[in-house]
Amino acid sequence: MGKEAGRKWADDDTPEAERWLQRALAVALFAAGALLGVLVAKAQAAPASLGMTMTMDDLAAGSDAIVVGRVQSTTCREGSYDGLGTILFTDVTIEVEQTCMIRGALPPQRLLTIAVPGGEIGDTVLVCSEAPRFEIGERVLVFVRDVRSEHRVWGLDAGKYTIERDVVQGRAGAPLGADAAIRDVARWLSMARRRSAR
Repeated sequence: MGKEAGRKWADDDTPEAERWLQRALAVALFAAGALLGVLVAKAQAAPASLGMTMTMDDLAAGSDAIVVGRVQSTTCREGSYDGLGTILFTDVTIEVEQTCMIRGALPPQRLLTIAVPGGEIGDTVLVCSEAPRFEIGERVLVFVRDVRSEHRVWGLDAGKYTIERDVVQGRAGAPLGADAAIRDVARWLSMARRRSAR
């Protein structure tokens, strides 16, 4: 009797289990589609994200300023990120050596704070694979863009370079693919700025 009752229960619930599985699958596919839509929209708003290729001209054209300086400190906080809700940010404070304005007005300042997605507060950690990494004491060249009254790195990881002994360190796959003397990069950026102003 136990075997028959067990078989009858399985036979009776099989259609219901299949319907439940189909509904669960439909919900999962809908959620995946919605997430993909958000990611595509973000990629269009920030072309450097999601592995989309940028050139140095793209970086110069999308930036408000290009800043050279040394990282003084990093501080993590919560903040709103472009309609995705509250996430962790790391505020990177840079002691400014040089600023090359492209458009807008970045007021002259000795210290500039840039908000970078990702960080760690207590047990909460957010890692953004496309976000640039900054080390205290590191000398950097950064493409900066104002987003809702915050300074951000335009192009995410593609928009930040380390400088060692006046040489901007290129990276394979990045817009600056090989090392270049900072004076040569400055000359190129000056030409790019004139091109983007047209």
